[in-house]
This record gives sequence, structure tokens and C-alpha cells, in this order.
Amino acid sequence: MVQALVEYEGRATLLRVYHPNLIPGLLQTEAYARELLPAMNVPPEDVEQTLAARLDRQEIITRSVKPCRLVAVVDEAALHRRVGSPEVMREQIEALMAPELSHVRVQVVPADAPAYVGLRGPIVLASVDGRTVGFLEGHLEGNVVESPDGVASLEADWEDIRGYALSAQQSQELITKAAKQWT
Repeated sequence: MVQALVEYEGRATLLRVYHPNLIPGLLQTEAYARELLPAMNVPPEDVEQTLAARLDRQEIITRSVKPCRLVAVVDEAALHRRVGSPEVMREQIEALMAPELSHVRVQVVPADAPAYVGLRGPIVLASVDGRTVGFLEGHLEGNVVESPDGVASLEADWEDIRGYALSAQQSQELITKAAKQWT
């Protein structure tokens, strides 16, 4: 199922990504991902290959021709959950502070938000070939959602999540504040 997501990502014109606990893979620094993968039970012999694949996927937002627009929403918990050393976290948070790419937006759901639907888990919505495809991560494998009713439900959840997120400007201020904790 992950391969299906990667194929959709590669053709997407817009990705909407939400994660309640971690920095989404498309925004992870190499050091952050390297620390995270073993914690996600990636076997040691597979870490380098998995890491390379994760970093290669980021090409969709960094390419110079028709880069994919990315709107990422993270829960504030992702900014405070230590993955690796404080230096790894500082580098990761700084990478979110001033995105060099104008087509990438990062928003944060603040810690003081009440319980909300996003706490159920990560969501990816990919706009591909005039339609939207969803993806839900699971412990053993992910689930691609292509049915119109399923996608509509995920899009409603996405809008609910965005309703709790700070504006892009407020999010950048919160990210900047969070980075100071890792100095």
C-alpha cells in the first residue's frame, strides 16, 4: 500500500498531509528520519534503503518544474517529541521555520486545542488527475482510500483538523518558539 501512496504522490499537484505525533516524511530532515526509522521498527539492515527512499520522495516538492503544492498540518506535540538528540530536533524544527519553498505551507494545531478528530491518526490527501485519493497510515500497512464516500469523509476530517490549526503566520511563530527549546 505504501507503494501506491508513493505513486500517487509522484503525480499529485496538491498534497494535504496531517500528522498528530511526528513531522511528516516529506518535511523530515535526513538526521530526523535516520533517528525515527529504527523507532518505527525498520530493521537495521533496511534503514539506509528506507531513508534514501524517504528522501527521494521529497523531490516532488523540491523539483524546479511543476513542484507539488504541500499543505502540512502537525499537532504541536510533534514539535516537542524528541527524535534523536536536541541537535537533530533543532535542525528539524529550523527546517520548518522558514520554508524556502513558497508552495509549501506548515500549520500547527496548538497544544491547548481540545480533543479533535485528527487525534485518530495521520491523513494524506493527494490531488491526482482531477480527483482526490486518501491514505491512512497503519501499524502494519497503510490504506489507500479511493471511494468517493471515503474520500469525502477524509476531506471533512481534514477541514475539521484545519479548523483547529493556527494560521500560517501564527504557526511559524509557534514553530520558532518551539525551536528555542532545542537549543
